[in-house]
Amino acid sequence: RQRDGNGSRSLARPRGGEAQGAAQSSSADDDGTTTDMEEDEDGEVRRTAALTPKEVRSKKVAMRKRRRARHLRDKVKAVLLEEEEKQGLEAAPSVRNKYLQPRALKINVDIAAYHAREAAKRRNGDPSRALKLYERCVELDPMDGRGWLGLARLLFAQGETEKARRSFANGVKNCRRNAHLLQAWGVMEEKLGNVDRARGLLVAATKADTSHAPSWVALGLLEQKRGRNFARAGDCLQKATEVAPQNYYAWHCLAMLAWELGDVETAREHFERGVEANPSNATTLHAWGTLEQSQHRRERAKELFRQAHRAYRTNTHVLLSWALLELEIGRPTMARSLLRRAIRINPRDGALYQALGQMACRRRNLEEARRIFREGTQNAPRHCPTWQSWGLLEARQGRPDLARDLFQQGIWANPRSPDVIGVWH
Repeated sequence: RQRDGNGSRSLARPRGGEAQGAAQSSSADDDGTTTDMEEDEDGEVRRTAALTPKEVRSKKVAMRKRRRARHLRDKVKAVLLEEEEKQGLEAAPSVRNKYLQPRALKINVDIAAYHAREAAKRRNGDPSRALKLYERCVELDPMDGRGWLGLARLLFAQGETEKARRSFANGVKNCRRNAHLLQAWGVMEEKLGNVDRARGLLVAATKADTSHAPSWVALGLLEQKRGRNFARAGDCLQKATEVAPQNYYAWHCLAMLAWELGDVETAREHFERGVEANPSNATTLHAWGTLEQSQHRRERAKELFRQAHRAYRTNTHVLLSWALLELEIGRPTMARSLLRRAIRINPRDGALYQALGQMACRRRNLEEARRIFREGTQNAPRHCPTWQSWGLLEARQGRPDLARDLFQQGIWANPRSPDVIGVWH
């Protein structure tokens, strides 16, 4: 701008190459300030507040950076779409969502997943709220496998097998190489008896992530229990310990396999490695103690049971095994004390009443045995062996009708129990 003869301001035509710069950047006032011209996101130029020359230069640099970023973004979109068309991906929406659309903040998904897990807990849980929260996780970010995994597991726990399977399928579609989803899906199919399908999913999980130890463990257990292919099971479990040397459960499973094959020394070594990885793992200490008890190393077994009890004081399985060991050693008073302590911890564990009642039978204290068996069937009615022990007691006392009635009540209480077959024998 310049002043004319009357003292008023008028626009002067820019000279030469200054025209474009003046149109896109700024124009100068008399006092040295400038009226800045700025591009918005769509490339349109708009007028902003008056700035100093230094601020104008900074604005120009920022505008150039935005242009380069916009150009790069358009180029990335074009390349991704071209690759998508070239490869013919089945999960094209997933690729598009991942790279071309904004994803929810991870912290939001973290919070929703945490509250969903809390609501899904068995004690004081709210399954309906957990279901809504897991669905919310999926809505926030379909490419976060936690939402699909939690949703499928919750549906399976509620007996919605087909819905759980669809959730796993949708999760794998959005998270193609998620070993956690593939492994959990395989475990579910194995529980449903679909061994071949489970094996295929677990193999896919190990290929998706060769360092995912739970997939190797699940595949090894499948081959051990379902396929009875012990060599293949050993290879898978060994691979799990190689990729995750601190995975105590892998060492535990490998020890149990060696024990089943009769290799006691190798089983001890694997149990020891598992305890080194997690000294407070009561399950491994308990299993190791049971192994030593079977080999008549009672003092060593007792020490392991004591360690397991210190690690997990409310584990009634440990107390039961310890009590039976004390009875074997010849200390029935200590055995009864341990069993009563276990019953106080978990009054719904039927195996405790069965063992305590059988001890009373050995002492020929039949009335006490009946009282214990009656209490056990009231607190744990689905425990078939307690009904069987009570029935055997009455049968040996010449009361076959009462024994037959007790056997039948045990079958009605839990007809799907694998122990049912032994009730009448």
